[in-house]
Amino acid sequence: MYIVYDGYQKEVIYSEGITIPGIRIKLDDEEVPEFKPSLLVRTADMEVVEGSTVDDHYWTISYSWNQSGEIFKNDDGEYDRVDDGKHEIITYQSGEEESYDWMPVESVDRDTASTQYGKFEQVIQQICSDFGVQYVWYDQMCINQNDHDAKIQEIKQMHHIYKNARCTIALIPELEFIGDTNEAGLDNTDLNVIPESQWSRRIWTLEEAYMSRTILFLGRNVHLWSSDLDIHGVREVNHFLENIQNKADNWRASTALWYARTRTSTKAHDRVFALVNIFPELKHGVTFSYRQPLIDLMVQFYGLLAQKDISILLFGSPHYIDSDQEIAAVRQEEASLLPSWTGAAGVHLSQDQLDNEHVESTADYTIDEKYLNITSAFIPIRIEPADSVEIHDPEDGPHNGYTEDGLPWVLCDADEGGEDVNIADEQVLTFVAVPSESQDDYPNYIKHSGLKTTHFLPTKEADEGWISTLSKPTHISAVLSLTKECSECFVLTEVVFPLRNELFQFHPVVGKYEDHYESVGACFLLCELNFDSFIDQAKQDFVIE
Repeated sequence: MYIVYDGYQKEVIYSEGITIPGIRIKLDDEEVPEFKPSLLVRTADMEVVEGSTVDDHYWTISYSWNQSGEIFKNDDGEYDRVDDGKHEIITYQSGEEESYDWMPVESVDRDTASTQYGKFEQVIQQICSDFGVQYVWYDQMCINQNDHDAKIQEIKQMHHIYKNARCTIALIPELEFIGDTNEAGLDNTDLNVIPESQWSRRIWTLEEAYMSRTILFLGRNVHLWSSDLDIHGVREVNHFLENIQNKADNWRASTALWYARTRTSTKAHDRVFALVNIFPELKHGVTFSYRQPLIDLMVQFYGLLAQKDISILLFGSPHYIDSDQEIAAVRQEEASLLPSWTGAAGVHLSQDQLDNEHVESTADYTIDEKYLNITSAFIPIRIEPADSVEIHDPEDGPHNGYTEDGLPWVLCDADEGGEDVNIADEQVLTFVAVPSESQDDYPNYIKHSGLKTTHFLPTKEADEGWISTLSKPTHISAVLSLTKECSECFVLTEVVFPLRNELFQFHPVVGKYEDHYESVGACFLLCELNFDSFIDQAKQDFVIE
């Protein structure tokens, strides 16, 4: 695929996409980092030079490989690229400086437009010229793709390369100003193009964006600085753009895997190599080699990631099915190869859904190759098939406030023989499956997290508090999001992640299948209900495959 770069650039100055013409370099003065990549490109003549000889700042390029030329599969089954110089570059002569309120910007004389066609490196050179970049790093010129050892060496330090760059230019040719105006008559651009772009579909660009200090999102004829994202309410545009700018909290394992789920790579090994660079402290335990069997590499990495952060268990059934066939195929293959505790069969929960200040996970666990061994107290649960249980108005449920004494509601045992209680004497919580054809008729408290409610816990108000019931109408006091059917399941109560909405807290669920356990998803318990009487305090060892 060939792209177009138009030197008559507009800058997006608000999340609504409002633009002004011209280029402003919005970077603070800062010291030149000591780290330099092995090789850099001098943009004046596009010559490759030793990084150690450069005393100035360098920039990096982040782009989708398939937008740098024509991609094809060679005789060895590997993908390769041909660049026939069909990229379109539009240049102009300088115009007079213009001023928009307090913002002086450089302008061009639009009557002097000149179009030429060139190779991808010529596009890079023109961009660097327009934005005053003297040295740049990007993989096509700075990594010897034919030297396996040299390539691996650069991959190992990819996080250093992007972290120490003064700025990363993210090429998003789909982003463009097309002349539309908003209701106030101001020029605007649709920023939703960014999360839908080819750049947002590649796994390496995820790592590059996360590690970069500043990003210049550069479209065909419009650009946006990441330093403006948190100022102008970018949450309305996309959570990813907000999260890559606000890195006060390092990403948890679940967050990285949440974003990685919609990303692909040309080589399967690169999915792991990119994720390792997001968690560089794991590098020492990972074998960097394209010759290593993929399954060995994946188990190696996911084991280290789980040992670092138990939030790898924060996953459930996806609310939306991947419509992209390439992404769906990748996820299906990973689910068939990886242990259940990696969450490859489901969708992880991003940490922006969590109350990270009150995580109270106390379970002891270890990783033994493909097995996660965890010791925890638990709540046994049973699954009943879909029934005709009606859900009462959720606004009247136990999540709508505390008792008159200011205490949490209690999910308690009913009197022996109570008709409304299902197996209460066995201390088992009974969940009812949500009919697939009735999904829209059931309150989905976790839809905003990207997970689907597959089962719910029906409850009914009683004198003692709230009791489990299969009578109707009923309230919802807990929900499950399971990736696999199971008849005997356990909620691990010592792995606790409170949600930011303060309604529910998350616990992982494991299912028993003959002689082994599997991670099957999530249980969300109402924070304002006390489930203590159902917790089996006699801790159990779960060996999860």
